[in-house]
Parts: sequence; structure tokens; C-alpha cells
Amino acid sequence: MTQPPLHIAGDDDDNDEDFLLSAFLFDSDTEENANDDLSNHSKTTVQNNEECTLKHVMEQIKGYQWNTKDTEGNKEQLEKNLIHRHSLIVTYMGTMAQCRGNNGNVLRNAGAIDALMHLLLQCQSLLRKKSVVYESAVQITSSSFASLRDLACGNALNRTAIGSFDTENSNGIQIIVWYIQRCLTINNTAMNKMELRLFTNALGVIRNITHSHSHNCIQLHKYGLTNVLITWLVQQCSCNGNKLPDASQPLREVCYRMAGSLINMAEKCTPCAKQCSFNNDLLWILMESWGGIDKTQIVLHLGLQAIFQQYNLLQTNQTTSNTNLEKTIASILSKECMRKQLAQTREQQRKQNRNK
Repeated sequence: MTQPPLHIAGDDDDNDEDFLLSAFLFDSDTEENANDDLSNHSKTTVQNNEECTLKHVMEQIKGYQWNTKDTEGNKEQLEKNLIHRHSLIVTYMGTMAQCRGNNGNVLRNAGAIDALMHLLLQCQSLLRKKSVVYESAVQITSSSFASLRDLACGNALNRTAIGSFDTENSNGIQIIVWYIQRCLTINNTAMNKMELRLFTNALGVIRNITHSHSHNCIQLHKYGLTNVLITWLVQQCSCNGNKLPDASQPLREVCYRMAGSLINMAEKCTPCAKQCSFNNDLLWILMESWGGIDKTQIVLHLGLQAIFQQYNLLQTNQTTSNTNLEKTIASILSKECMRKQLAQTREQQRKQNRNK
């Protein structure tokens, strides 16, 4: 596969550490997918499909590749098709509970990930052309990303299935990167609620599929996502003193998920960690997203640690240095070392007490 052009400048162990990190590593929103407006227009359609097998449902979601005539001269039929498929998505995989654990395995085996990825590929043409069903296309792609996000949460096999999806003309990583690039080209002031939800859900997918998954991290970096995310995130935070947006700002969740995605990617992709280490402003932003420089009990994410290591290597060859940043990074690494030593001591004491 050739690299797509950039359109802008620029399960897991049950230990305490994993529990503390769980909120940072994974994204989930249990309500936003099910609350999409389109789901209210097709309850009858859903009821008519209750007798279908799960595989048949996924075949309907996957649908077919429409042509130019579909998008220009047959709005009513195409709108009906999108509403029907959207209703199936929110009915069968519209909440976290429907997608997690064994449910996620059942959905994957029934073809859910394949169906959602094909749908996202099909909708690219509708979003490129600002078609007559543009709003419906935005909503169904947003819901598709929300379901993929939940399917990838805590499920390594689903993360692999998303990253390894492949067709003759595109693959899963290319499709996801295309949507991110598209969202980044929309002016922030022109981004409505639907577009913002699509953007947030797509970043949620990236954040989840990059958790402890080397292939996905390396491929996302290969297709230029590291540079795209760094450029946009630093630019957004530059007018806020290199701090993440507060709770009153609409792009807050987007920025947090973007920072989390970069940290996840850096853990399994050394070139990504190295590229992140070049930007001092980005390092402050990533530290804030992780939990702040004063936190002593939070486990240091391995991705952030990888970035710090690359930064320290870079500084050994520099004639000038950022003293404040260096001291901050050294302090975080020192606290992490102390935390690990304390955890090891407690574990040894626990074993000794158990053996008495």
C-alpha cells in the first residue's frame, strides 16, 4: 500500500497498576453512540430484523458499494439505506456492554469489524463530495467509530482485526488515518456537534487500538499520523500556555484522546517516541495528559517513559538545554523508581505474611 497524502500542514493483568492506568489507556462512552438522532427514525426497521441472525445483521451493515448515481440522483433510497444500517449499529453494538468481553468476540466472529470498516470505506465518497446525504453519512460514520472504539477496548483480538483489515484498494489503518486527516482540515469554528463527535470517536479508536499493539502503532506512524497529531495538538494548546483545554472548551476531549494516542504509540513504536521527544512544548502537554508533574502515585505510562528516554538521549548531543524541562523529567523518573521500589517491598511483605 502506498502512503496516503497528508491534507494538512504540518486482557490485561488484574494488578493495581493496570487498574490505575485503565482510565488512561482506553476510551469509552456508553451513551453517545445510542443517542444519535438517526436511531429515532427507524425503530420499525429494527423490529423487522429481530429474527435475523447476527451474521445476517452484519451483512446488512456492510451493505454494498454504491455508485455515483446513488449519491446524486437517489437521495431518498440512499437516506433510507443509511438510516437502516445505522439503526442496526446502535441496536446491536451501540453500548459498551454490548461490545466488551465475550460479546466483543461474538461480534467479531459474526463479522462486525469487517462490516464497520467496509461501511467507513464506503462513506468516504459521501463525505468527500458533501453529498445530499452528508449529515446522515457523518452520523453513521460517527456511530461506526464509537462501536469500533468499544470493541477495541480491552480486546487484543479486536484491536488486531481492526488494524489488519484489508481490501484491494485500502486497509484499516489507511481508512482511520483518512478520517482523522479529514477532521483536522475542518476549521474549529465550523466544526458542528456531529463533526466533533465523529472526530472524538475516531480518536477513541486510535487510542484503543494502539494499546500494547506494536503492529497498529508502527503502521499508524508509517502513514504519517504521528506528525499530524503532534502538529495539530501543539497548535491547539499553544494559545493556552501549552496546556490542555479546560472542561469548558469543546475540544478538550479531542486533545486528551490525541495526547493519549501519541503516548500509546510511543510505547510500541520507537520512531514515534523519538519524534515526540523533539518537541518540548509537546512534552509538557503529554505530561499534563498523563496526570501532571506532581503526581507520585500514578504509574508512569511506558509510552511516556519511552519518550523521556529518547529526550535524554537527544540532550546528550545538545550544546544547550531546557533546564526546567530536564529537571521535571528527571523528577518524574525518580518518583517512578521510588514507586516501583515501594511496590516491590510491599509485594515481598505480602508474600512473607502469606507464608507464615
